[in-house]
Amino acid sequence: MTRINSSEQVLLLLRAQLQHIQREKKLRKSTAVSKAPEGRPSPADRMQLIARLEALSDEERGRLFVTTVLTKEFGEEFANDPKFLSVSSQVYDALSRDEAGRALILDALGQMLDP
Repeated sequence: MTRINSSEQVLLLLRAQLQHIQREKKLRKSTAVSKAPEGRPSPADRMQLIARLEALSDEERGRLFVTTVLTKEFGEEFANDPKFLSVSSQVYDALSRDEAGRALILDALGQMLDP
């Protein structure tokens, strides 16, 4: 059995999230009636709203995306831990060092922000 290092695990997680986003977009397009969200918006919905701000750089949007994926994967309770932003930043830094990781993040952001 081959070992998967932590960077590869994060890439797999991001790929799965990207596939999930694509499925949600297809579902939204096929649903004629849109429902108002009940209660608090999901981390992904909040990320989309924030990422559309013109003042954010691509790096800030990338960091926001990684933080959102990790929040969605591990839960908002985990995201409230003070160490979470440090971990999220380290994950983004590791991904951004790799060309495939950078491309994956940019692709995912493009798909999420594309109406």
